[in-house]
Amino acid sequence: MKSRYDFMKESKVQDTDGELYPDILSMNYSEIKFQNLPEIETITSIDINKFWYFMYKKYGIEYYDDLLLNLNGIPYVGMLEPNDKLVMIPLNDLLNNISNKKEYMTE
Repeated sequence: MKSRYDFMKESKVQDTDGELYPDILSMNYSEIKFQNLPEIETITSIDINKFWYFMYKKYGIEYYDDLLLNLNGIPYVGMLEPNDKLVMIPLNDLLNNISNKKEYMTE
């Protein structure tokens, strides 16, 4: 399964198997530049209970739910309530969130 961790750099900390943990601080969500206009979606209790299916209906994939929630400022799906609003970031912007960065003027 794919998740937000696929977009993070490796840290220097290893688990018991010698695998490197992802560095959660390597993601800077404030610098993301969107190429397409997101839409707002009202969440139902059914969407919350089967969030993987909600992702499948909206994006055609069952994963990256944690990435979408993160970009909406929601730590995990259990914090959603019926009638909450989610900014539905287009899939290509979700997947390109690392490479699409805002340009800052240096003058």
